[in-house]
Amino acid sequence: MFGGPAADIPDGDLRSKWRECKTISNPSRTKVMACENYTRECDRRKRNGNFACY
Repeated sequence: MFGGPAADIPDGDLRSKWRECKTISNPSRTKVMACENYTRECDRRKRNGNFACY
């Protein structure tokens, strides 16, 4: 219901964005916040049995 800003992203797109975050060596503050949201959403989906990012 209230999953946060990344909750509506399809699994494939979320996986791509999450993986991209793993490769950024010096992210901007905005990118850090976005990556934290992607990671949080990946973890939420994982708890629900959806291993889209893992």
